[in-house]
Amino acid sequence: GGQVTIDLNPTPEQREIVEALRTALAHEFPVARLRGTDGGAHDARKLPILTDLGTWGLAAPERVGGLGLGLVEAMLAGIAFGRHLLTPDALATLLAARLAAALGQDRLAQHIVRGEQRVGLANALDDTPVDQVDGAPVHLVDGEGAPLALMWNDHGLLLLHREALQPRSVPATDRSITLQRGVLQEQAVLGRLTAAESPLAHEATLLLCAQLLGMAEATRDLAVAYAGTREQFGRPIGSFQAVKHRCADMAIGAKALRAQLGMATLALQGGWPDAALQLDACR
Repeated sequence: GGQVTIDLNPTPEQREIVEALRTALAHEFPVARLRGTDGGAHDARKLPILTDLGTWGLAAPERVGGLGLGLVEAMLAGIAFGRHLLTPDALATLLAARLAAALGQDRLAQHIVRGEQRVGLANALDDTPVDQVDGAPVHLVDGEGAPLALMWNDHGLLLLHREALQPRSVPATDRSITLQRGVLQEQAVLGRLTAAESPLAHEATLLLCAQLLGMAEATRDLAVAYAGTREQFGRPIGSFQAVKHRCADMAIGAKALRAQLGMATLALQGGWPDAALQLDACR
């Protein structure tokens, strides 16, 4: 019946890690790059900058060259990815290093951590169990030229040989990414973990939530800055009550998600009994 204190604030060491990452992202991946004619097409060329920071090995074990840190550090990195609308390759690569290590494929995990194996993101178009993949349609988001692809859903994760999916290009409404469609086949599977075998699929969903938080916070900041500079009737539009209320609603929503994300992260990392509930609330 005793009280338990839960601290959702990052430690100084965690702040230092994420600050180094955010500085690199702000310099090399400003959101303004997406307004150009190339969109984000050159993101993959600059990913080695993040490799040098140890980004892909943040939560990977030290035996494969990772930093051996926890889910909290990976979550903070996910927020930074979202703030800069980084290519989905980044999230896929970070997760693939963890997956390869969990599968005992240490050599492959080492290559991913060192940035020697690019990994793209695959998204199944139906609720495919990871142990029944033959014939299921899949979208490949960005990652052209990457030899591997990572797919996950609530059933588990798959590490895939990209070319074995026979990808073909399809038009994307977002010019900052490429989009291909393929077909899942058993011979494409390099490794898999079901949700019953590992919490990694839940952690992947958590990191996706972290990216969405990063997008929300960046949108809030841009909107508030614009409301302070854009004038109408001789006054900044941020002085009008209707605009103030919308900015406040955005701030409250982002703050609530950040708190819930922190709680879900601690619950998953600590194996709390209500971890699934915390993640669902976050999602």
